[in-house]
Amino acid sequence: MANTLEFFDFFLYAMFAAYIGRTFFPQGTAFGGTLLSLATFAAGYLSRPLGALTLGRYADRRGRRRAALVTGSLVTFGSIGIAVVPSFDAIGLWASSLVLMCRMIQGFAIGGELGAVSALLVEQGPANRPATGGGYQMAGQGVAQLLAGLAGLALVLYLPAHDLQVWGWRLPFAFAALLLPVQFYLRRSVQEFIPPSEGKTRRSLQEARNWLTQALCAIGMIFGGTVPTYVVVYVAAFGVSGGPPSPSASFATASAVGLATMLAGLIGGAIADKIGIGKVIVAARIATALTVYPVFALLSAYHSPIVSAAMISLVAALSALGGGPTIAFILRKFPARHRATGLAFSYATGVALFGGTAPLIAAAIARATGSGRATALYVILAALVALIAQARLERSPDHAMR
Repeated sequence: MANTLEFFDFFLYAMFAAYIGRTFFPQGTAFGGTLLSLATFAAGYLSRPLGALTLGRYADRRGRRRAALVTGSLVTFGSIGIAVVPSFDAIGLWASSLVLMCRMIQGFAIGGELGAVSALLVEQGPANRPATGGGYQMAGQGVAQLLAGLAGLALVLYLPAHDLQVWGWRLPFAFAALLLPVQFYLRRSVQEFIPPSEGKTRRSLQEARNWLTQALCAIGMIFGGTVPTYVVVYVAAFGVSGGPPSPSASFATASAVGLATMLAGLIGGAIADKIGIGKVIVAARIATALTVYPVFALLSAYHSPIVSAAMISLVAALSALGGGPTIAFILRKFPARHRATGLAFSYATGVALFGGTAPLIAAAIARATGSGRATALYVILAALVALIAQARLERSPDHAMR
């Protein structure tokens, strides 16, 4: 639940990016809103690896629960800032700068969030069900996206467009900020079964090399999961071809994707613990690669919002099936004393390199080829890279999770 609340804060920015851009960035100038909007969007991802190393190391040294309390506080602080900062018309570039800072704080916190919370979920769960713990992490992200989408849909349907642009879009951020005490209560009540390593530990040169090799392979596996996720976000907002969907259709599709991600995350984790973690990851990546091109071709031919939501959710679900198992697979390749750092850095770097850039690459592919369905080729490439990285990482020994 606490993980859901934290990612809810982060997803809100993506859902309301258009309203935020018109509020905080100058319009109709050469320097303009476009450059600042892109910079703010990228900042949340570029600050993730730094947060992963800093907060992941803190989680490994001082405890996963302590790190989770820090990340929850920072993300909520960023949401408060976005909710209360005056518009560009009121304070000029100070508005743009403050929102950029809030976005970087959120990215820094999310960078350390996945490593600390995932390690906590998997380590405190039953020893024979590590993927189920990872599945809860993936399901929490799905619930967060579902709630953010529903919040946007409710505001679009019940508020006039002018009110939504002037003040309405701030309401979900203010609501998220009010939930900080709930986050603190939930995270403080969690029992931590693995004690954090105390003091400074020196790694041998060989251990450092092994850590780097494992992290690079893990980044390759994250590539296969994050590209479908962010391409789906792009398609939900801008469509495969033709004009973008209406705001209500976009928010409804995002909600459907969140629901599909939640269910698939839980199912994938449960199945993986029964038949094998590696098998479910391979099946999820192959199924995504085989499905994405026909789905995008269908969306190019039919522009029905219902068909679009269903097909995009299908791709998201197939990818999310492997999400929880991937988290568990990567976690068990790192020893406990730098497990949170290993996962956090791999995930944050993979998302920064391939997730944050996926909408831009998708748009570039569509423009270069003249066909939105060609974007599916990037998803297929990501799946192939992930399978190769998984095969290489499989050679590394597993470490005890308890």
